[in-house]
Amino acid sequence: MKNTKLLLTFIFCMMCFSSFSQDDEYMNYKKRYEQNYKDYKDKTISEYRSFQDSINKEFASYISKMWKEYSVFVGEEPEKEPKPKNIPVAEPNYAPENKVEIEAEEIVEKPVEIIEEDVLEEITEDVFEEDVTTEASYDNTSRFSIDLFNPKIALSDVNVFSEIKLSGTDEKSVSALWSKFADNAYAQTAYQIKNIAENKNINDYGTYLLITKTAQTLFPNKPNEQIVYTVYLLNQLGFKAKIARTGNDLIALISVRQLVYKRSYLNYGKDRFYIFTSKPEEIKDCSSIYTYDNLMKNCSKSIDLNFYEPLSLGDKVKYVTVKTDDASEINVKINLEDINFFNNYPHTEMQVYANAEMNDEINNALLGTLSKQIDGKSDLDAVNYLLDFIYASCEYKTDGEQFGYEKPMFCEETLYYPYSDCEDNSILFSYLVRKLLGFDVVLLDYPGHIATAVKIPDEVNGSYLQLEDGKYIVCDPTYFGASAGMSMPKYRNVKLSVIKLNKLKKY
Repeated sequence: MKNTKLLLTFIFCMMCFSSFSQDDEYMNYKKRYEQNYKDYKDKTISEYRSFQDSINKEFASYISKMWKEYSVFVGEEPEKEPKPKNIPVAEPNYAPENKVEIEAEEIVEKPVEIIEEDVLEEITEDVFEEDVTTEASYDNTSRFSIDLFNPKIALSDVNVFSEIKLSGTDEKSVSALWSKFADNAYAQTAYQIKNIAENKNINDYGTYLLITKTAQTLFPNKPNEQIVYTVYLLNQLGFKAKIARTGNDLIALISVRQLVYKRSYLNYGKDRFYIFTSKPEEIKDCSSIYTYDNLMKNCSKSIDLNFYEPLSLGDKVKYVTVKTDDASEINVKINLEDINFFNNYPHTEMQVYANAEMNDEINNALLGTLSKQIDGKSDLDAVNYLLDFIYASCEYKTDGEQFGYEKPMFCEETLYYPYSDCEDNSILFSYLVRKLLGFDVVLLDYPGHIATAVKIPDEVNGSYLQLEDGKYIVCDPTYFGASAGMSMPKYRNVKLSVIKLNKLKKY
């Protein structure tokens, strides 16, 4: 018995020793693996830095050579046909008795999201440490604050920007400044901005605004230095942008995927490069500018004005009351930073406004209430209820009367501002139908007027369009009191264009 106990004790000790030995072997393997990965990562980062340095040095040399003259085209004007100042009121309780087919002169297809494969994304995230904070207060003097969104954004600073300046706006002076920026210490700001944009769901144009505000903060009262740094940062992030000169002023030329109204541009290949500058009034009548031919390597992205995620900006909010047709009210919380962002947005294509999603808080308040109101209704009755909601909640005024200029609005803006016009009503109505009912919707673009057509499963009398995927019933959310199938009398025999919209995820 004693010998048995000794044997069991010996076996137990050997098992423990074996276990400790296996643990040591695993830990050694883990350390070797981590070291190998670190070595690989350091080597990759070093190679990327060298690669990026070589690109910037090569490009700095390239732009030092004589620039060429390019012709500038005046930006296109938006709809010139005046919108109706007084809208008609439909006959109460009237319902169309016949089916009337209308034809489209032109069909604008749905926008396609272009996914640019960023082969360097994984590397660039590790090249520079994430040094991003949204705290407005800080003591570290190596940081600077970007007062664009609320709260302010703090970024790392290399503490030498104040010493940098252009000696002129000629090719060699611009090249010399680019060479100074090509130091990695300057480049890291680009990746911090990229992280901020991703964290706040800021789109490409928001990224551009962050970059320009950064340049203005680092180079106060130095507009030419701001332009060079803006284009430099855009290029580091892969955007197609160029520096150009008109007189003694430098301007930025930026490729934008969508049409931008009332902004001068030049053509380069298949792209339109729009002029961006802090002094737009000075180049409005400019017939030509000077710039270089080629873009920097690895710059393949155009600024995309679409929103693929709802905005997530600051914390300043305001509650607005939205009326419904049954005299009840819906309280909706509007983010004022989002409104400020939209207020300075370039005037662009209708699809950009119509396809932008509102944030969850607005959806829950507005869609959550409306979904209960249409629950149990037929498809046609639900559509008519949403038309009635627009009539009750949106008081009509033209953009000229409300703002003094033409301004299409995002859905949040239509809820926020006291008045809206035909395109705003149609955009909001199309959003509600797609989110609450899941039906396809198109915009109907008449001269001086915008309405909608909805693919309603029910059999409906009245005006309709026959598109390749089915029948779309005219719904005009500005024709006060009109039900589905009723066209505004003034536009019943007018040529129109169809603007297709994306499907939205149903609420």
